[in-house]
Amino acid sequence: MAKTKIRPLANPHVFHIVINGQRTSFSLDKYLAELLAVHLKCEPNSKEAHRAITTFITEKLFAWAGFDPLLPVSRQARRIALAAIARPSLIEKHDDWKTAK
Repeated sequence: MAKTKIRPLANPHVFHIVINGQRTSFSLDKYLAELLAVHLKCEPNSKEAHRAITTFITEKLFAWAGFDPLLPVSRQARRIALAAIARPSLIEKHDDWKTAK
């Protein structure tokens, strides 16, 4: 029986979403996209990972109180991805620091 090789996506770190009826795209750094895929329990650079990341970021964008339609989507997607993979204690320290300013 021949092994089926999963072909990686051509550009696994560019994602397409629809916001308010407008199709747009965002990109994540390759390493960040791979870490987020692992966090989402997917094989990095696979179609499954691409779908999971797209769905995850889209859901978080619309649920996130900080969503700003005037900021670039890629910038907001990076922030969501980093928050997802960062240690909770690190996020808490950052929030404390930001509140103290």
